[in-house]
Amino acid sequence: MRRVSILYALCALVSGVLVAADPPCPPPIVTPGARILYLGPASAGYSDELPVRARLVDENAAPMAARTLAFTFGGETKTATTGADGIANTTFTVSATPGSVPLLISFGTTQTTATIVVDRDNTNLSYTGSIFLATGNVNLSARLTHGGADHPPLPVANRPIDFTLGTHVATGVTDANGVATVNMVIADAEVGGGVVVVRFAGDAFYRESQDSRATFAFQGSAFVIWGGNATKPTIGQTVNFWGDQWVTQVTGGEWDSNASFKGWSLVNTTSDLCQADARISAAPTLTPGCWDSKTGNSDPPAQLPRYISAIVSTAIKKSNDVVYGNIAGHVVIEVQSPYDNNPGHPGLGKIVAVINDGAGIFKRPNVTSTLAQPATLAPGQSFVVQLALQNGGTAAATALNIQAAFDGAMPATATADLASLAPAETKSFTFTEQLGAIRARTAVSSPRRQRRATRMFRAHFSRRC
Repeated sequence: MRRVSILYALCALVSGVLVAADPPCPPPIVTPGARILYLGPASAGYSDELPVRARLVDENAAPMAARTLAFTFGGETKTATTGADGIANTTFTVSATPGSVPLLISFGTTQTTATIVVDRDNTNLSYTGSIFLATGNVNLSARLTHGGADHPPLPVANRPIDFTLGTHVATGVTDANGVATVNMVIADAEVGGGVVVVRFAGDAFYRESQDSRATFAFQGSAFVIWGGNATKPTIGQTVNFWGDQWVTQVTGGEWDSNASFKGWSLVNTTSDLCQADARISAAPTLTPGCWDSKTGNSDPPAQLPRYISAIVSTAIKKSNDVVYGNIAGHVVIEVQSPYDNNPGHPGLGKIVAVINDGAGIFKRPNVTSTLAQPATLAPGQSFVVQLALQNGGTAAATALNIQAAFDGAMPATATADLASLAPAETKSFTFTEQLGAIRARTAVSSPRRQRRATRMFRAHFSRRC
């Protein structure tokens, strides 16, 4: 009986060993509590680069190195590894719609969210068409770009651009190169000075901008004046563009014709200039194809408006009964009254503008500029922008108007006028500005031509962190 009890007890003990529960596992190793500190920035412009930085620290505020942080902004995620200081950084190109956009930064289950205020990007609209407009169908063009200080100027496509010229209004849409083109019809009664204004009204992504240029409308003509004398024609000079006495203006140069040419021609080329440097005595030799005229009476218009264009020739030759010449340039002539298409009545006029000059006939100003400010600026700091104009041309520049726009500084615009700038002369201007309280920038000049001797300058400021 006792033997049975001992055996039972032994079996019970073995059974207990077999069914005993496993010992509990050791507790998991838990990473010390981590925190993410966003270091900025808090704002950015649409399409600009956004350099973001964050620091990862443990529960004792000690930096955590060699850890991977994930940055998510505008639907895009990038990763970066923390350095010895616990800081990781990466850069986004902002494509999010302007407004308040969340930036999510995460490390495992630790996350933080910052709000980035995305602003519309600045734009620059420039009129790119000619300022000299022949009556009839006229094409006007303008180019819209964005950036320029924070990144190189880039074209803005599919945006409406409004064109205004006198009473004419038209709208064009920018193409892939940012260029918008419109067509207007200018009547002969509209010859003379005018102003073309181009404007982009802005939208949810880009700020508004506009440009304006002085223009001059004239009736295109095939009259010819002589520019081959040793003494070259000048603006303000009275010239003979029609009549029996046309040849009396020729005192030298590449001339091989006779008195039968009266100044009216038939233009055979579609190019603005044609054999501009041609000669009849040496190479490059003048050949037919630019314009020609039959000897004897010709048939110019019976009436002319106040302003017309005229061809400037420096080489004219006669072959049998045909006179032909080159097209070295074009000028605008103010017709003196009375005009008559009878060759016995000379057609006289005053040169008021040079449209183009392929042979260096006319002395002209060449105004260049330099614009400078301190390389670095603090928010709210006052500073001086220095502008210098230099005339490297051979004629005085007159009626110069300087217009400056300062992005991020006050006052936002400044103007200055200069009556004249002689050849080799330099004039300086200063503008006192105060930077806004958000960011400091660097100035870059962008000269743009207005009329024959007018310049417009625009100051852009690039961000300094």
